[in-house]
Amino acid sequence: MRAFDDPSTRSFARIAGTLYLLIAGAGFFSILFVPARLGGAGDPATAFDAIAARPGLFVAGVGGDLVMMLS
Repeated sequence: MRAFDDPSTRSFARIAGTLYLLIAGAGFFSILFVPARLGGAGDPATAFDAIAARPGLFVAGVGGDLVMMLS
């Protein structure tokens, strides 16, 4: 891909900026939003019950972490 040939090009900067915004959005979701919805901080039994009640939200949070790491 030509955008990665020269790091001083505008397209390289746009790709880096897009990935940075993706990291920020996925980080907000997986670090702030998901734990606030699941709750149970400090009590493992409550946390497990919340995860069991909303498994899709838990998996989406893990997916957000994965997107952050890959970006």
